[in-house]
Amino acid sequence: MLRGDVAMADHPNFRIDIVGCGPAGEEFLTFAAKQAIDSAELIAGTPRLVEAYARPDQERLSLEGDYRQALETLERKAAKRRTVVLVTGDPGIRSLARLVIDRFGLSRCRVIPGISSVQLAFARFGLDWTDARIVSAHASLSDLECERPERYSCIAVLAGRNDAWPSIASFAERAGERRIFVCEELGTTDERIGDVSVDALRSGRFSARSIVLLVDSVVFEARGNRPAGSARRCERKGTNE
Repeated sequence: MLRGDVAMADHPNFRIDIVGCGPAGEEFLTFAAKQAIDSAELIAGTPRLVEAYARPDQERLSLEGDYRQALETLERKAAKRRTVVLVTGDPGIRSLARLVIDRFGLSRCRVIPGISSVQLAFARFGLDWTDARIVSAHASLSDLECERPERYSCIAVLAGRNDAWPSIASFAERAGERRIFVCEELGTTDERIGDVSVDALRSGRFSARSIVLLVDSVVFEARGNRPAGSARRCERKGTNE
């Protein structure tokens, strides 16, 4: 048994739905996500998500700050209520889903996928991202330093923090000749997409809620010459190893 299965043994009907809400707004919610939210008695998540999706008749629980304490509160409240934990984007990309599953056990959780901001960023350019590399500056900037960006023709960097931009700029510089696109606040009324330079990245004048696409110039130009509705595939570059 997983740890969560043991902890909740006294509550055989206990289950938490972890719902991916997409990048922003109800237009990006899947039908399954809407059903789970509508049927829930307790809505948990970041204050922004709870405020956006919880109805007045649903109990609310903000998950922020000390997650250990927040999950203890969630355990007490969720034992007797149909519960949804809201996460931005898709639960499988840098979300609370892993903490919730580790706490309560996979058999007590149902994960409902959502549209990620990475998906939306690539969609804005009609790029196939099958072989794209996804890296994050959310938790540690050292993650970028360990990467070898020159090996990939398409890379998506999740910014996630205001102090990440100099490191993202250095990462882009190491990637070689690229088109650099900063996709800010995707899916919102404040969405902005800019074709920028490494120096502009280093300035850090962008939202922390940004996806940075580093696209090989040849790949991007080839995409531009293809018929509407088709996509140019991102490919891993060959190495001499």
